[in-house]
Amino acid sequence: MLKQNYKEFRPAKITVYVFVVVLSVVLGFIILALISNGADNEYKEEAIQSCIALCKNEIAKDTILNSGPCLSNNIAPGWACDIVSSPRNKLIDDLPDNQCAAYKNRVIRHIVEITPNCVLIKAR
Repeated sequence: MLKQNYKEFRPAKITVYVFVVVLSVVLGFIILALISNGADNEYKEEAIQSCIALCKNEIAKDTILNSGPCLSNNIAPGWACDIVSSPRNKLIDDLPDNQCAAYKNRVIRHIVEITPNCVLIKAR
């Protein structure tokens, strides 16, 4: 009779252990995502201001920005700076060939997009 009770409890214990392990892994990923996202967002304002300043500097040097060049693959930690159409054209600006290499290749996760006149479109 003791042997039969052991078999009844064993699957329940395994299920609980598996649940605890899976829950721990999921919570770990959530915490990691929150920490890493917070670190990148800490540089968001710096990235925006630096991108606009770099754009204005390029205009002062008479650089033509209408072709939508990538101004910087590392404007701030985790951020790139890209010129996009004004108004933004998803069919053109979302093409991988028209994006900063570091962002396209997922070396960095965030990008500041500005118009050829140095106006912020978005920072994500």
